[in-house]
Amino acid sequence: MRVAYQKRQLANNQHEISGLGYLATEAAYRYGKDWLEELKQVFEDHINYVVDLFGKETKIKVMKPQGTYLIWLDFSAYDLTDEKLQELLRNEAKVILNRGLDFGEEGSLHARLNVAMPKSLLQEVCQRIVTTFAKL
Repeated sequence: MRVAYQKRQLANNQHEISGLGYLATEAAYRYGKDWLEELKQVFEDHINYVVDLFGKETKIKVMKPQGTYLIWLDFSAYDLTDEKLQELLRNEAKVILNRGLDFGEEGSLHARLNVAMPKSLLQEVCQRIVTTFAKL
């Protein structure tokens, strides 16, 4: 459906934002403040959950973000290689996080966790990580 819509837009020389997109953007700016504030609070609650859980249950250092929902996790307290870290996360914890090395050498033994998900899923993901690293 999306492809058909995009083809129709191109056929009509509509290379800019659609009328519907314009209205949606305007509505978000006019009426979205309460929703945005609630969403920011949800992210803050999720971040605090991760910080508290990993601080109590693991040696994983959590870098609390400033203005985003992406959390850096530092696994350097464990005697691991980057390859072993990824293997543990993928095969033992059954989670896929952004590899720190994808962001440069400074990212060695780090991974990035996106907390923009339902709390129940975040809890499951974090508990899998805790369980995996409690064995080390």
